[in-house]
Formats: sequence, structure tokens, C-alpha cells
Amino acid sequence: MANETKTHYHVMTGLHGCLPDYNEIFTTLKEARDGLKEIVKDLRDSKNTFRGSLKKGYFEVIKKEDFLGDYCSIETCTMIECTNNQDY
Repeated sequence: MANETKTHYHVMTGLHGCLPDYNEIFTTLKEARDGLKEIVKDLRDSKNTFRGSLKKGYFEVIKKEDFLGDYCSIETCTMIECTNNQDY
């Protein structure tokens, strides 16, 4: 299809039901997981309780004690619009 490009990965954080507060594009799943690890470090340092795993590519806050988002995740994407302005 003309609107598709090679697979890439979005690492996003935000509040449920809202546009993500953070969205970074990575070219490989390994890079995306490394990016998600950095976000999870902040979750671990917070007073929030959360669940999830890097293998699943998703973490969710289940008991919120501060202003961090409700979730962080890795999403697979092939839309060309995402990568038009990226340097690959």
C-alpha cells in the first residue's frame, strides 16, 4: 500500500482516554524496549503501584500517588505519516 512504510515502534505514555503525553518513534523493537525501560525507571522511583512487563510492552499504574501518566506502552506501526520527518 502507498500509505505504509517499514515497521517502526511508538513508545507512548499518557492518561487513559486522552492523547499520549509522550510519543517517541524507534526503528527496532529492542530500541523501543530500551526507551520503555527508561520510563519504567521513573515509575519505579515514584510512589505509584503499577503492573506490566517489557515482554508485553505495557505498564499500567494501578494505584496513583503522583502526577505521572496512567500507562506506558510500545505500539507497532506501519503508517508512513509517522516517519516522513524522521531521519532513518
